[in-house]
Amino acid sequence: MGKVFCLLGAGVVIGVDRLLKFWVEGSLELGRSCSLLDGAVSLRRVHNPGGALGIFASCPNIFLIVAAVVSTGLFIAVLTADLPGPLVKVGVSLLLGGAVGNLIDRLLFGYVIDFILVYRFPVFNLADACIVIGVGLILLRWLL
Repeated sequence: MGKVFCLLGAGVVIGVDRLLKFWVEGSLELGRSCSLLDGAVSLRRVHNPGGALGIFASCPNIFLIVAAVVSTGLFIAVLTADLPGPLVKVGVSLLLGGAVGNLIDRLLFGYVIDFILVYRFPVFNLADACIVIGVGLILLRWLL
């Protein structure tokens, strides 16, 4: 049951991520912002060829390779490992879904579509948020 849960969870993350990015591409011009919640949250379409915070933007192939290796490793782990407890299962689902979501962008476009801007935090997307939350849940389980 754990393997199916992880794969379905990752599939939901990938599907919602793709739908949101598709909507953003059709609704928001590149670089343009749309303010929500009195400016605390905005939508701003950005193309990020690099990693987190746009680092190493001139080396997008590195992130394509890393995303492919991480996605493959997580998929194999879901299929072969006995993941301990619900925190790890949810964490791995979010991490796998986020990694594959951004990998799809890199394969299709050569960059990741980012669009969520919270106050002055760097622009990110749903896949990024799922990666961070997934890692956080796995670390929380490890600490407990």
